[in-house]
Amino acid sequence: MQITQINELFKQAHGNLGEIYEPQLPLSQYDAIEVNAVVAEDGTCEVTFDLEKADFWSVYFHLRSGGVECVADFPAEHRELADNYANHVSRHTGWSIYGYTKEVVNG
Repeated sequence: MQITQINELFKQAHGNLGEIYEPQLPLSQYDAIEVNAVVAEDGTCEVTFDLEKADFWSVYFHLRSGGVECVADFPAEHRELADNYANHVSRHTGWSIYGYTKEVVNG
């Protein structure tokens, strides 16, 4: 299944709260998902370990070659949507999920 279809199914089930972006590379270039709390300060966004200070939650696809690409941002008060999106993509791709999410099981 293509990422466009995966994203459409998610939007149909959960609405349009948050922003979901098309990844720049084919899905075959990624191998995992990360969900992290992010703070935005002076035009810079950084992952934070202080979950209470999160400005929003970002979902990243992990590149097989190393690094990550941000593919979704959700408001801080809707962490569950970031978790749900990560779980949704994981069910369709089989990728593991890492980061500050509740424990999940693929499938």
